[in-house]
Amino acid sequence: MPLFRMGRKWRGFTLIELLVVIAIIAILIGLLLPAVQKVREAAGRISSTNNLKQMTLALHGYADSNGEQVPSVYNSIGSNGWDASPGFEGPLFLDILPYMEQGNLYQKSLTGPTTGYLGYQLEWSGQNSEVKSFLAPNDPTVPASSTYGYTSYRINGQAFTSPAGSNPGNNADGTWAKYIRFPAAFTDGLSNTVFFAEGYAINGKPGSGQSNDGNPSFAWWEATNDPGNGGVRYAPCFGVGMTIAGPTPPFTPPGSNPANVPTNQWQKPNAFNASGVQVGMGDGSVRNVNTGVSVATWYYACYPSDGMPLGSDW
Repeated sequence: MPLFRMGRKWRGFTLIELLVVIAIIAILIGLLLPAVQKVREAAGRISSTNNLKQMTLALHGYADSNGEQVPSVYNSIGSNGWDASPGFEGPLFLDILPYMEQGNLYQKSLTGPTTGYLGYQLEWSGQNSEVKSFLAPNDPTVPASSTYGYTSYRINGQAFTSPAGSNPGNNADGTWAKYIRFPAAFTDGLSNTVFFAEGYAINGKPGSGQSNDGNPSFAWWEATNDPGNGGVRYAPCFGVGMTIAGPTPPFTPPGSNPANVPTNQWQKPNAFNASGVQVGMGDGSVRNVNTGVSVATWYYACYPSDGMPLGSDW
């Protein structure tokens, strides 16, 4: 009587078959990774778009609550002027915190251990000053974990100084502590004026505007220390002193190594993606400015009252 096996013995993969399977998996991974990366970049761009929109709408909220005025790039807060209790000073990023659901953080700054530079109160008291809406997911320089108040955005210094384009660190022209009429001062129209732009949170190459604490970085509460102007303070901004015949391109190209981007008081915006740099317009809209934009068009978009139409490359 024949004996029947209860099971069947299967042979294993040959080496060639195993290599073929591994090769197929590698090819699939190679095809999948770029798609995943594109999805991440797209999600990061959407998040940055929301941040830019939120900051601009916060300025609108500020104007509604403060007699149709918006703060300058860097200004005094309080009744006794600079560096004197109860007078304080700080950047525009600080002013808009209460209108971005960050009122508690603003109050913590006001009640810090030292009077004077309002934006520095949180650092002096060792408190967490990170604001998620000031961080762009696609900014490669933002640390994975930090309580330091980095910002991935720049303020348009052409728009938020008075008169427009003047040096916010020059006491002689009175641009500090001045507030801009809103929207009256923006005669080109809010939809034609850049308010904010993306920019590296940390630049690795020290320049004339290296930050006060010696760390070549920029924070929403932090200003730079420019030895050429008496050590006065600035907020992270761009465009001040810019001319139509300015350098090309008007912002750092995508893929630039942050370690090679100079730290200076009038930083260019920085493109996080190959498509260009995202900017927040005065009406709350957000647009992408590609690397082919001319210096003239960029200037007209940044200057709030030049009366010039934007070029076809906008």
